[in-house]
Amino acid sequence: MNSTSATVTATTSFSSTSASAPTTTSTDPVVGTHRAGPSSVWALGSTLLPMLLFASALVFAFLLLRARQKRIYAPRTFLPILREDEKTPPTTDGMFAWVKDFMQIPDDFVLNHQSLDQYLFLRFLKMITIMSAVGCLITWPLLFPINATGGGGQTGLNMVSISNIKSPNRFYGHAIAAWLFLGFVMLMITRETIYFINLRQAFLMTPRNASRISSRTVLFTDVPDEYLNERSLRTICSSVRRIWLATDCYKLAKVVEEREDAALKLETAEIKLSRKANKERLRHKTPLSHSAGHDPEIIGSCAAKWIKHSQRPTHRLRFLGKKVDSINWTRAALPGLIEAVKNAQFAHRNGEKKYIGAVFVEFETQRAAQVAFQLTAHELPLKMQARCIGIPPSQIVWENLGMKAWQRMTKGVWATVFVAAMIIFWSFPVALVGALSNIDYLTNKLPWLGFINRMPELVLGAIKGLLPSTSLALLVMFVPVLLRQLAIMAGAVSQQEVELTTQSWFFAFQIIQVFLVTTFSSGASAVATQIIQDPTSAPKLLAQNLPKASNFYISYFILFGLASSSKMLLNFMGLLQYGVGGILKKTPRQQYEHHINLSHLKWGSEYPKWTLLAVIAIAYSCIAPLVLGFATIGLGLIYLASRYNSIYTLATTIDTKGQAYGRAMQQLTAGVYLAEICLIGLFAIKTGEGVASIGPLLLMVILLITTALFHAVMRRALDPLTRTLPSSLLTRAEEARYSSAVLEEGVIGYSYEGEIRYHSSTGGSLRQISERKQSIRPPSSHGDSIRPAPRDQDVGYSVPDTVENDSVIARVLNEEEETERAQYIANSIIARSNSERLATVEPRTRTRNSEKQQSSSENTMRTAEEGRSLEISEEDKRDFEIREMRISAAARASAAEDAWLRPTVTRHHNQGHHNNNRDTFRSVWSHSPVPSIAPPPTGSFLNTFFRPNKFATYAHLKRKLDEGVFAQPVPVYAPEVARTAYFHPAISRQTPILWFVRDQMGISEQEMRHSARILKVSDQGAWFDEKGRIRWDDGDLRGCVVWERGRDVLI
Repeated sequence: MNSTSATVTATTSFSSTSASAPTTTSTDPVVGTHRAGPSSVWALGSTLLPMLLFASALVFAFLLLRARQKRIYAPRTFLPILREDEKTPPTTDGMFAWVKDFMQIPDDFVLNHQSLDQYLFLRFLKMITIMSAVGCLITWPLLFPINATGGGGQTGLNMVSISNIKSPNRFYGHAIAAWLFLGFVMLMITRETIYFINLRQAFLMTPRNASRISSRTVLFTDVPDEYLNERSLRTICSSVRRIWLATDCYKLAKVVEEREDAALKLETAEIKLSRKANKERLRHKTPLSHSAGHDPEIIGSCAAKWIKHSQRPTHRLRFLGKKVDSINWTRAALPGLIEAVKNAQFAHRNGEKKYIGAVFVEFETQRAAQVAFQLTAHELPLKMQARCIGIPPSQIVWENLGMKAWQRMTKGVWATVFVAAMIIFWSFPVALVGALSNIDYLTNKLPWLGFINRMPELVLGAIKGLLPSTSLALLVMFVPVLLRQLAIMAGAVSQQEVELTTQSWFFAFQIIQVFLVTTFSSGASAVATQIIQDPTSAPKLLAQNLPKASNFYISYFILFGLASSSKMLLNFMGLLQYGVGGILKKTPRQQYEHHINLSHLKWGSEYPKWTLLAVIAIAYSCIAPLVLGFATIGLGLIYLASRYNSIYTLATTIDTKGQAYGRAMQQLTAGVYLAEICLIGLFAIKTGEGVASIGPLLLMVILLITTALFHAVMRRALDPLTRTLPSSLLTRAEEARYSSAVLEEGVIGYSYEGEIRYHSSTGGSLRQISERKQSIRPPSSHGDSIRPAPRDQDVGYSVPDTVENDSVIARVLNEEEETERAQYIANSIIARSNSERLATVEPRTRTRNSEKQQSSSENTMRTAEEGRSLEISEEDKRDFEIREMRISAAARASAAEDAWLRPTVTRHHNQGHHNNNRDTFRSVWSHSPVPSIAPPPTGSFLNTFFRPNKFATYAHLKRKLDEGVFAQPVPVYAPEVARTAYFHPAISRQTPILWFVRDQMGISEQEMRHSARILKVSDQGAWFDEKGRIRWDDGDLRGCVVWERGRDVLI
């Protein structure tokens, strides 16, 4: 990904300087002075100007290529692999015309059309940019005058840093600035954490997410043998719908892999055969006149007319094995492999294989799943642990499901120890790579390397300059890859867990190796030795070295802001990979997969890079406040580039449900602690010159203690809410959906996935409501079975005969209440119809319609005692049907849920004896399902920021989500999809369909007839052009042979 390469380049240039310098263990306090960087404005300009020219060139190239290479720079606007709700509107053509369209798209578009993680990543970049800007407003007016007149004799940029302070009395200004800005940062972290919690809850509880199978599925590991059966599991888990017992699929996965390799090898060989023959046809125009040989498989072959037998595709069996004809060998091997896979899959589906102690349990409702996830399921420690919830099957690390708890703990400890050692001693490989830039020193110490000095100047210059930077870049790129593998080895059961673990480890690596070690300008091992010898020296070391490196970090932010953002836009690596990859891909399948795969971010390595920049800005906020200005510009440019990529180019493959954002927010506190510790060290050093600095020192000590206490309380209060969904909101959501359904239609049924289904009013669905006894009975909290009501013939869908539900509505109405209930329901329907129509019809007809409707409600209804049926006027039915077409069932349920979240008043048009019946139903629906929807609260930026209890509440954020695609549930799953949802991929993996290339010689047609005896084959949509190149229909991706039919299914 382009941003990764850009960051690595910046880190490389940042780190290579330290690598080239000899590592020292000196305790000299001036160690690291070479890190001071340019201190004059002229030197800063000499750094800024070339970088500005470089970034301008990249942006200009991006503007030229953007309109011509839409697959690289705007794939989300047209790529058919995306659903319509995932696509971005096309932009206006022109070099600069698209900018207006881009700026008009709000960040919320990413939330509604891509993913929660991508939106929160953009919000994180925006938030740290605002944080730096506010820091400028707080610190510059206060500290610039104090530092500039400090009398320390500093010049250039150092004039406005704390190093120019001579009198300790001036440190009060820095202490006050620290209280203001660092307090603001902690407030911002708390505010954003609350916002994240509420947004996450609103997002996960939308109909679209709540109706997914994964949202109701919990993974349990280390399940005891006595519970590895459905009967036992249902005794300890209530409201269970499906259970998937994981089996040992190691051998099956190997056989499936062999089958896939053989099938694709056959496909590649057939295409290679056709390509060779087609090349000969284009060259000679006439077939060969001699025989192709006596191989019985080749006699009569169309390919044999154009190529010799020796030209047929071949391969070796294993390494240095026998060479065989690829087509004949794979055709002979595939039948046995296909049959072996089929038999093994059947055995695994029927539970005839060994269980591995992992179970996926799908519950009837989202609330039941959350309750099971938060409870302790077994009395023995580390047994039957609920490891994750809401994780789709594609993100499960299947090989780790069978790992025992003690193995997971042991491997986790060893992985953590290894990471800690790697972080501390990373200076050694960095120093080794950096030594390559000092060739003269190496050749003097190692005479046998003298031949390097005899190389041409061009080669020697590349070794000294390019090789160290490239080697260090590869070394840094290797770190997150290694950390991910360690997380998997440690027993992570989901890709979400892998990324979150990598994020924590990589952030620690960035803080220590990229920030602190560079600031100290010596190896981490040397610094650790000094701190071990004298632990109290840590603040002093920070205080002495941080001010000296401030100018270096000004250049660092320039490098990141200009170079990284421009590289992210140009995406040179993506352009190169797509162009070169298209040439190297030799089969239509490879070209198809290359075409449909979008770039994506890996949160475990993406967040720490930008979190580090924010930490540096916070740490230097009161020491060298000028850093905040360059941080604002740099982070702002990175935000804009990331915003463009998020809207137009990127996809999301790993879903952390926003957890990466919450973790990054907490990691920002590292900058707060570093800033406070450093200021304490600076003030403590000055106490030796007099007692004037004791006051600022005490203020900073109090601030440090206050920060730690506040942080601890905040984490204790908010951390549980970042990982789970509260039962109170889930309860109200279920009740609101139920009451909305009953009061809308009078009947209720549950869909295949446990969500409430709503009847259409067409076809007389309002008639004979009182006869539908079971359908209008509220679900029992004790798990009573609900039998859906009989449906009219024209309804068009059906539901299971019985569905268990774990609803919280405890009241069950008896049969004697049915008549009153039916009458009340009908009145409510008419009242809501009136209210809706009065809000939408033309003003000149409102009075007339209102009078007719009220008359209808009073005169045309007969109670169930008179005929066990209800008759509604035709006009009322027609108006109600129009309303049904305008408002979806999911939107009605959402409005009902809002009624639970804020008080409303219901005005019924039907008064009289009907009001006496309301007490009968108060225990079932005590809130109105027809809330008076108030407009969302508005206010100034400051009011919005400082009042998250009003502007960042669950109800407020839910209203934003209900306006988009999330208001609609996912389509009903096909029975086979739901039944096999959490099978191991090897169990449900089908034999691939081979995709040949159609030719004019009849080779593909003949070869398909031979291969079709074994597996499915097609040559539709792929052909050779007039120059012999492979072409395929990229305009109909969903019609391609290799299109995965279940790709759109959201599990």
